[in-house]
Amino acid sequence: MASWSPGPSTSAAKARSQQNPGLAQARPGIVLERRSRLAAERGCDLAELKLSELQQFSSLIEKDVFEALKLDGSLKSRSHLGGTAPVRVKAAIAKARKAL
Repeated sequence: MASWSPGPSTSAAKARSQQNPGLAQARPGIVLERRSRLAAERGCDLAELKLSELQQFSSLIEKDVFEALKLDGSLKSRSHLGGTAPVRVKAAIAKARKAL
């Protein structure tokens, strides 16, 4: 079996949790690590886990979690400076073009 890795860094999880205060209270780094491990053990993506499976890690997790777990939602949540949110990437491209 392949070795498991926790996925995104804790700092990235904390940054995303600032957009969802309930998740911040759920200790996002630990919650993310545990649910990532469950998905890896099942051989599936986080978004493929059932809501009840995700809620075993925190009672603060609700059905809207699936929007954040999808690729598009995950990218949009990274809207901090230097993040990969589409709005940040477009801004970085515009700045680079202006500098040329």
